Amino acid sequence: MKIPFHFFVVLIVVAACSSQSDSRTQAPFVASVNGRNIDTTYFEETLQRFSQIPGMNVALEKGRFDVLKDLIDEELLFQAAVDEKVYLRDPEVKSALARAMVKHKLKAFHTPLSDEALKKLFEEQKDSLEKVRASHILVQSKSLADRLHAELSKSHPERFADYARQHSQDASNKDKGGDLGWFTRGQMVPEFSSAAFALTQPGQLSPVIQTSYGYHLIQLSETHLGFEAHRLDLLKKQQTSQGRQQMEVYLKQLQDKAQIQIMREQVLSAKVLTPIL
Repeated sequence: MKIPFHFFVVLIVVAACSSQSDSRTQAPFVASVNGRNIDTTYFEETLQRFSQIPGMNVALEKGRFDVLKDLIDEELLFQAAVDEKVYLRDPEVKSALARAMVKHKLKAFHTPLSDEALKKLFEEQKDSLEKVRASHILVQSKSLADRLHAELSKSHPERFADYARQHSQDASNKDKGGDLGWFTRGQMVPEFSSAAFALTQPGQLSPVIQTSYGYHLIQLSETHLGFEAHRLDLLKKQQTSQGRQQMEVYLKQLQDKAQIQIMREQVLSAKVLTPIL
């Protein structure tokens, strides 16, 4: 079972007072979760809010049942939050309790990763993680490339951008002083990438490099290399992935234990007040 991204959106978007009722009331409802009804009016209000989200077409059957599933999951989390006595400083209605329950469970799911485990992840993803920012000058003549290299190396490294604007034949970036932005190893041809990643200091100039495009001079601007530079990002990414996986398992357990009744006709006949763009 996958938790769609809009499930997490609903916990933020649906912050108004809920219209859930006990099943003994007579208000029309689209679903019942453990005896608590999801009122048709509340469902229609939620459809209205979701209709403003790009990519969500609640006029379609799939869109309506996606929204309903989100509301059922929200109700399950709300009920679980009550059962597990998750108290809030500023008590709100079900949506706030559901958000709090997500936070509560994610904290409980969190398992710290050792440096050894993080380093292993880094080595596995190194080529797609490490990146540099550099500028280049592209010419077709080796003699011109050698001359520019000699001039820049000798006394004008700070004028690299000016040289690029004057001499480079790469029209995509010459007006930006040859700035290529950030790139990983795999985003450039091997000869170029090897030369760029061999540079260690901002402002450092590479030797003349030949590729299928011609002759290049490369100047390093910035680097984002090594494990320490990526430790925090790796940790956050792993915690997010781990939390989502465990939340999916937890929600599946709630769903399996719950008594969920869906009123199909009410779902399909629910009104959206304004046109859906």
